[in-house]
Amino acid sequence: MRSIIFTMVSVAGLLFVIALPAQAERLCHTTGDTQAFVTQSVCVSSQLQSQSGNNYGIRSLVDDNASTAWCEGGLGGGIGETITIRMEDAAPPKQIMIRNGYAKSNKSFRRNGRVKTLRVMAVSYDDVPQREFDVFLEDSSRYQPIDISWNFENPRLIELTITSIYPGSKYSDTCVSDLYMDYGF
Repeated sequence: MRSIIFTMVSVAGLLFVIALPAQAERLCHTTGDTQAFVTQSVCVSSQLQSQSGNNYGIRSLVDDNASTAWCEGGLGGGIGETITIRMEDAAPPKQIMIRNGYAKSNKSFRRNGRVKTLRVMAVSYDDVPQREFDVFLEDSSRYQPIDISWNFENPRLIELTITSIYPGSKYSDTCVSDLYMDYGF
């Protein structure tokens, strides 16, 4: 169930009501000062509103806990939603580790959508796309690697765009339990 905030806007004396998705928390989570990077921010394009004591926001994506998950909050079952990893003064990353779906239980995993394919785009500090490719994810809640070990100089951001999904049996959202960058240290 998606929450909506209604906002009234007056333009030239006419009153319009605009429906906007409700956001309970920021859409980015920043970590700082490790041996791999000065700062790293993970941002998402949308998130599902908290429900029944469960939080589906960005912090659930980066907490390394299978019983939580980020679930997108957009329309269309997740197609086109993005996860962006921004890095400052980072070592070249080796792989992205992703735990697909809502891995809390087999029931939660099957009821919610999961990512089937992602478009991966890497950009350097000079804003030059270094590489762009598609990756297929298994319909599994185990960690899966996305290899990014090519010669990636001055990494600035990696954007993951959901291009297809495994639909959930009950809910229309798409979830990812965990994601982290592996710098090979």
